[in-house]
Amino acid sequence: MTLKQAFIASYLFLDIFYQETKDERFLDIISGMNPFLWADGSSADPAAIYDWAFVAKRITEEEHLSSKQSYYVMYEYVKFFKTEFGFDFDWIMEGLLKKTHNSPEWLNCVDKAMKFLL
Repeated sequence: MTLKQAFIASYLFLDIFYQETKDERFLDIISGMNPFLWADGSSADPAAIYDWAFVAKRITEEEHLSSKQSYYVMYEYVKFFKTEFGFDFDWIMEGLLKKTHNSPEWLNCVDKAMKFLL
């Protein structure tokens, strides 16, 4: 998947995670990531997509990511957000570690994101 599709999959997955927990601390990360707010598909906070791509590029220089790589980038993005901005996201990171890139929820998000031709 493209970097943008991987970003969308990550947003969708984190949004599901938010819906499960209803923990408002999640809003600090997913509100800025929202790629469905603007018609051009850019994130609600323009820095979010750039930060996500920055994290992805630290993992791979490839323009396309596997589902597994995308899941890892999502985890590293949450970690980056925590480190860079000082949010208490250990609990999110622990939750992500309990799931995997093979979880049905993740694979469903990947499938939805792949429908976006970006």
